Amino acid sequence: MGSIAKAIKVSKKEATLILIIAILYLYTLYFRVLSLMLPLGIFLGGWLVFRPSEWTVEGIEGISKTVGLTAYFAGVLTSLASNLPEAVMLGLTLWRGHIMKNPAMIDIAILTVLSSIGFNMILLGSVILIGTRKTGGIVKIPKTAIEHEIELIRFTIVALLAVFALGVIDILFTIGTGGSITTTFYIPREATILLVLSYVVYIIFTVRKGTTQIEKNEELKKSHHFTVKTYLIFLVMGIVGIYIGGELIVRSVESILSEETLAPYGNPIILGGLLMGALAAIPEHGIAVISAYKEKMDISLGNLLGGLSQIILLILGLVGTIILIPLDEYVLFQLLITALCMWFLKRSIVDDGKLDNFEGIMLIIVQIFVFILLLKGLV
Repeated sequence: MGSIAKAIKVSKKEATLILIIAILYLYTLYFRVLSLMLPLGIFLGGWLVFRPSEWTVEGIEGISKTVGLTAYFAGVLTSLASNLPEAVMLGLTLWRGHIMKNPAMIDIAILTVLSSIGFNMILLGSVILIGTRKTGGIVKIPKTAIEHEIELIRFTIVALLAVFALGVIDILFTIGTGGSITTTFYIPREATILLVLSYVVYIIFTVRKGTTQIEKNEELKKSHHFTVKTYLIFLVMGIVGIYIGGELIVRSVESILSEETLAPYGNPIILGGLLMGALAAIPEHGIAVISAYKEKMDISLGNLLGGLSQIILLILGLVGTIILIPLDEYVLFQLLITALCMWFLKRSIVDDGKLDNFEGIMLIIVQIFVFILLLKGLV
């Protein structure tokens, strides 16, 4: 147990702070002090999403290398684990929306997926700026990232635009035939199933190309000091922590919907979606910024580029398979903007295989611009 305590990388000061916040949260929860319960719940939930995500990734990496999986397949599993917070929060939000017959929670769930891509874009711009400090303002995109990710990004852009076109055409034809504009249209479940299948096909083909086999040799044993059982404990601890953190965040966001004091700052549905998207994306994918600072650009860019399409095809696809996704103004706006932002990123990469600091700045600015439009335009 001592080795596990050392490996989870939580200092005594951090553990003490989290314990105090947890006690305060329970106190505010018991006495219904909403003004304190909301920020405390979001902070505590954010920590539980961040730290356990590290344990989950550590567990998957350790198990993968110990049993001798290919390097690329181990990377795919790690990437899936990094998106686990989004998946958990989405599942909880959709469940609460379905059980409580609250369509606002379903809108928040969809906005969480799409806005997390926006925050990934901001992180990607930050990684580019950090990575160009010592390279003359230019960072080369790893060849593997171009080979594996660009085609998937192209497909994702086409899929997003096709769904957006479907929603617009449905609305226009309904109005043209004298139908009610209050009619709700949905993404066909068959289409979302195909999104998931497309990502599965991508995984199958890319794993076949991954030829680097990790062998269980003495060097591996020196670099990994724990047994498979210990890594399994990491994995279980991580999943449980992410679930508890996701539950705290979802409950906090749900309380935002009833807070009239938030009205001057924008639509509570949009605020809730952006908040959950930030808490899902920034803590985990913020590690890419730290990796870039340590000059590990291949890891940073690979994780962020791979995560963009993964969120749309896999996570959004799974959501749409479980519950119909409404094509309302929030979703249609984010679908179009997400497609345009991914197209901007694709063009920046494909034109010369590089990204410079100007493109990094523009990625950040355009995404902040989109968030402002979302907050102030859809009220």
